[in-house]
Amino acid sequence: MRTTKACVFVLLAYLNSSTVNAMKPATPQQMACIPAVFVVATVTQDSPSVSIPEHCKESHRSFCFFRWSLTVKLDRVIAARPSEFSPEETSGFQSGSILHVNVRVRASDYYKDVAPEDWQGDLSSPFLSTDALTSLLRNRRFIFGLLDFGDRTSQIWSESLRGTLEKTLLESATRALQNQPRCPRLMN
Repeated sequence: MRTTKACVFVLLAYLNSSTVNAMKPATPQQMACIPAVFVVATVTQDSPSVSIPEHCKESHRSFCFFRWSLTVKLDRVIAARPSEFSPEETSGFQSGSILHVNVRVRASDYYKDVAPEDWQGDLSSPFLSTDALTSLLRNRRFIFGLLDFGDRTSQIWSESLRGTLEKTLLESATRALQNQPRCPRLMN
């Protein structure tokens, strides 16, 4: 009987510890190591208007996710790592280049402004008209984390986060973090 109770206790302790480990949120270092390239870029005046999907308009959900295509003018590359980008793509990572990026948007009636969800890489947005939303982003500078895998949806971060991001990338470069992808290195 004691052996059975001990086995049950050990099994519960094991399951509890593995569940806790599986639910840990990503650290800032892990989030900063996802993109292949970080750039500072300005959303251009001719960036297309956002197209809010019909299911977001009709469903009246509290949150709705979709992708937003933006045209941006690259101001500066902050950091980069070897990537899966083609040579043609990497040649476009020059100051003054025009890039087309897609960002993930979380729209909700709870949001009052269009703003990056820093350390998450998404953009939060209220449900406004498409022209009103787009005009809120035009001529604004952001940090974009360009992904070289999957559907290549870019991260978007506030430019005010640049110092913290650079510090995080420096710390990641000086530490060998286990099970972490190779992080972008700061550019001179």
